[in-house]
Amino acid sequence: MITSWYEFVSNNFVYRGAWGLGSVIGLLLEDADGSQPVRALEIDDWPRSGLPWIAFWIKELLTWGTLDPVAAFLLARNDAIDRPQAEGDARAYYEAFQDRDDANDMLDPRRIRDWAHARRPRLEEPVAAREFRIQAVLVRPANDYLQPRLTVLPLDVDDRLIWIDPAGYTVARSERPRDWLDQPWSYDFELVVADAVVVGEAYLRHA
Repeated sequence: MITSWYEFVSNNFVYRGAWGLGSVIGLLLEDADGSQPVRALEIDDWPRSGLPWIAFWIKELLTWGTLDPVAAFLLARNDAIDRPQAEGDARAYYEAFQDRDDANDMLDPRRIRDWAHARRPRLEEPVAAREFRIQAVLVRPANDYLQPRLTVLPLDVDDRLIWIDPAGYTVARSERPRDWLDQPWSYDFELVVADAVVVGEAYLRHA
């Protein structure tokens, strides 16, 4: 029963209502200033319509079930998990701009977009990947290896490293460096056959 009601509301109020509102607004935009149609998909052209910014948000308010355009924006961008959180977060936006702008300017979607972008936590700068070289001893003559470079994995045995290929065969051995890795699984290793050297490079950020 609940599912049927949800489907009815979604189809008749949200979808059809938004479609109808969009059609009405589209007609208003066709000859808004008497010169040429307003390009509805370009936000910078919207002010030519003469409509307040709240008209821009009506469909979003209906879709997301809120009276707050900022909350609707946060919900549409997955910046909030539900309406109470979105509406609570939106208060910070109004508090930041209430002394500088009138009510219409505060609903400019470009301004809301920039504010939402600025409040997102910035990612940390990537740590430079550590690279190293370990001199090794091949278990067979270099001419026996069909590839000049082999992907290898380290096995730590008796303070030494045994380098095996993906099939599990030992292809080289080396001393274990004093600064050996705490997380060797977060590195790519290759054996350079001609030089009998294992080179490594990190591909995962360390905790």
